[in-house]
Amino acid sequence: MKNGKEALVDVIRKRARVYLTDEDVMDRWTIVIGGEVFTMSDNATAPNGVNQYMGTVREVDFSRIGIRVNIAKLPYQMLLGIKSRL
Repeated sequence: MKNGKEALVDVIRKRARVYLTDEDVMDRWTIVIGGEVFTMSDNATAPNGVNQYMGTVREVDFSRIGIRVNIAKLPYQMLLGIKSRL
């Protein structure tokens, strides 16, 4: 039986791609779910966190989104932020 984080990773991995920029910005994570793009901070579910809609894949400039990352290595709060967008 998988723990909560492993089960969450499995659900997200099927529907989202996650990218990390090396820029020194609060919302350094870019999440692509289907044709929609979101920007998030490490603490995406906190009151002072960032979890915002950026636009569609056609509207977003992908030249600055960074490298694709392994979803299993994301912080738990980040996974919860992504889950809220599924």
